[in-house]
Amino acid sequence: VRAPLMEGRERAKSAIAAKADEESALLINDRRKPAGDGEGSSGNEEKGKSKPKHNLKILLPFCVLTVVANVAQTVTLKQTGNAFPTYPYFVFLSTAVPFVVVFVLAFLLVWASTKQITPEMRSTRQYKFFAVGALTALNGALMLFSNAHVAGVLQALLGPTIVTIPLSMLFSFLLMKRTYSIGHVLAVVLIIGGVLVAILPPSLANAGGEGGEGEGGSTENAIPAPVWAILFLCGSIPLALANVYEEKAFDESPIHIALMLANSVIYQFIVIVACAPLDFIPAFGSSTPSTFLPSLGNATACLFSLPSSPPECERAWLPWTLFVISYLLANFSLLGVVKFGNAVFAFVTTTLVVPLSEFAFAMPLIMGDEADTLHWYNYVSLVILIGGVIVYRVFDVREAKKAAKRAQLADSLLDNSLIAAPSYLAGFTFHLPPNSIIKRKGRANWTI
Repeated sequence: VRAPLMEGRERAKSAIAAKADEESALLINDRRKPAGDGEGSSGNEEKGKSKPKHNLKILLPFCVLTVVANVAQTVTLKQTGNAFPTYPYFVFLSTAVPFVVVFVLAFLLVWASTKQITPEMRSTRQYKFFAVGALTALNGALMLFSNAHVAGVLQALLGPTIVTIPLSMLFSFLLMKRTYSIGHVLAVVLIIGGVLVAILPPSLANAGGEGGEGEGGSTENAIPAPVWAILFLCGSIPLALANVYEEKAFDESPIHIALMLANSVIYQFIVIVACAPLDFIPAFGSSTPSTFLPSLGNATACLFSLPSSPPECERAWLPWTLFVISYLLANFSLLGVVKFGNAVFAFVTTTLVVPLSEFAFAMPLIMGDEADTLHWYNYVSLVILIGGVIVYRVFDVREAKKAAKRAQLADSLLDNSLIAAPSYLAGFTFHLPPNSIIKRKGRANWTI
């Protein structure tokens, strides 16, 4: 969850959501379960209702809202880091709280009003939820502690929306023995090349320069800017691993998405609390054991603009609040894109987030005095990265078609190939894993 925080979405089947009935029940389904199995005659009825799903009058507003909300989420996360440059752990902890409340309440609502959460689902081993929550928390730790020190344009390029593709492929190969085509390898080479183009030129130009970017570098920071960028980039590693783990752990045990989110986000919050000592690491954190609690108190006063807070905290609450709202909007709007569109619409809308976020970070109208300057390598990196994502998508569809033919499911190919997962940046990312089969009506997620 970005908070919980907050995926790859392009990585190996993070959590597959399936619509269990006409009431839009969201389930993470068995990847191997044939579409239509157990649905009886309802399959024909679903086919007859497929056309309204692409009603552009309904779909386009969801697409626009998804793009706007995801860009806002990416930008406001950076602005929140700038507003609390010396309180990274507070941002890490406080942004998780509202998501715990929302996801637990959603679970209780579904549990109390429907029979979709079965005793079998509730008996799922808790260590599975803990693993997902812990890995997502580690994702947030690396990204949020690095947040104030990494330029916004770099965050847009190095965030999980794109980077998790090669990472998920690697973990899928190592842990699940999954094989990929030469096209997938080419896509990964392009993505890695785009990442290097984004990092190396400024690193070489600033070799021996400042230790951080923005206000976060004000505390005699011994960590150079390129290292902060790499730490931010490494935040996608636990996220990709979490997605691959979810694919493996929940492959044979269907589970309601509300149940998974509620459990994993609780464990995530517990891990975040346990991560408090990270704030004691010199240069990485901003406090010591003796100043930790006073630091949290000062940050809380800053968030609520209490009289005891310094003048620069006057509007610190605004980006924090906008981040929380935009994150929730991004997830729910993406649910609408998936429900009324398909994987292609979701792929296009989320891919647009990367370039639009990059340009948003360079606009004084949005970022004010903190606006970044776009250099030639930013544009080149963007083109290479987007090219890599497109190549990956093309070969993923090709592999999925082959798998669909083998499974005699070619008619529901695109609808059955969406994957999504939470992440601290860009909300969702998408991946079409070869040989993945998802029920035709299912794959929406509201925040996984």
